[in-house]
Amino acid sequence: MAFVSYLKSILVLAVLGLLTDFLVSIIVTLFIVSKVAAWIIGGVLIALAVLFVFLGFFRNEDSKKRWLYIWLGIFGVVGGIIAIAIPTSYHKTASVLNRMSIYSIIAIAISNFIAQFWHFLTVFLLKDVLESKQITTTDEALVYTVVNMLCALVTSLFLSMTESTKLSDVWANGFSLSIIGWVIAAVLFAFVGFLFGRNVEVLASKYESTVAPIAEGGYTNME
Repeated sequence: MAFVSYLKSILVLAVLGLLTDFLVSIIVTLFIVSKVAAWIIGGVLIALAVLFVFLGFFRNEDSKKRWLYIWLGIFGVVGGIIAIAIPTSYHKTASVLNRMSIYSIIAIAISNFIAQFWHFLTVFLLKDVLESKQITTTDEALVYTVVNMLCALVTSLFLSMTESTKLSDVWANGFSLSIIGWVIAAVLFAFVGFLFGRNVEVLASKYESTVAPIAEGGYTNME
């Protein structure tokens, strides 16, 4: 049972991490190559920011969730404004460091929002693991958000390696390199899944160690 929990949590979180980083790469690439896409991405980020800030205060007494949603709102608004305001020429003239700083804000904003929807899958796929660990929905979201932020930083570094807005150039010099970021994301979240599964095994072993003495004591009393 413990091995199954290990394997399941590792595989589920590794796949989710890889897919999230893949989506971030796709969306940031569209932001680079198309101004229309940049406007749409910016608008969606701002809309999601407003939504999550509203949810953070509307009938919500969880202070951790409120601050998490405020954090999402800040990055969403800033990332959305940047996506709309940055001119196309910026992608060709700015230095790698400057491009990375801009791309990372947008990538983090995107990954932050995607991470909030992981729970709708993990609540079914990792239900036993999460219940054994006694982790709340908010704490789960915090873990996914923080690790996804690190992955988004790595991905934005690779995407900033191109000085063109042509899809073929961005694909060859930026998007293809971001595959390394996907692998890193999968490895990091596999480690998170390992920690989740490990806690389940520890809890199970403690449970088993406490059952035997109780049973033995009960048997002695019967005599």
